[in-house]
Amino acid sequence: MRKIIVFVLVMLVLLSCEQKSERTEINCVFQLPGKDVFVKTSKRKGGKFVIFFALDSLMLKNSQDSIEFQTGGYIYMFMDTTNVYIKEYAAPIQHIQHQHFNFQMISFSDYDRFSENGKQIEPYSYINIDTREYHVAVDQQVIRKGELYGGW
Repeated sequence: MRKIIVFVLVMLVLLSCEQKSERTEINCVFQLPGKDVFVKTSKRKGGKFVIFFALDSLMLKNSQDSIEFQTGGYIYMFMDTTNVYIKEYAAPIQHIQHQHFNFQMISFSDYDRFSENGKQIEPYSYINIDTREYHVAVDQQVIRKGELYGGW
């Protein structure tokens, strides 16, 4: 009887041990309004935030066009079909890889080239990303609502 009780207790202990898989990244995929441009944002462990760009949603997985940032700040981008104009605020760029898209850093004073009275000028789309809470907005429409700790 004692062996059975010990066996049952050991089995309960072993079965109650659950292996938790730790998240290593959180992704958000969207298409820019009125454009055949697809964007994937990825918040990763280790303070990295990567944005991938592709002309086809199937190409996002193997995209050769990306920008890697350090998390902790904001990223503002204006985009047409192949040009990406970037202003980062407290989110330093660590790496840019480009093949089909052109990336250019801008200053806040350059905003007038892309917007008028607070609205973006055609043909540009405006992307605003908070890398801390992982909040993503495109043309002032929320794509992913940010949350404390950015979803971890």
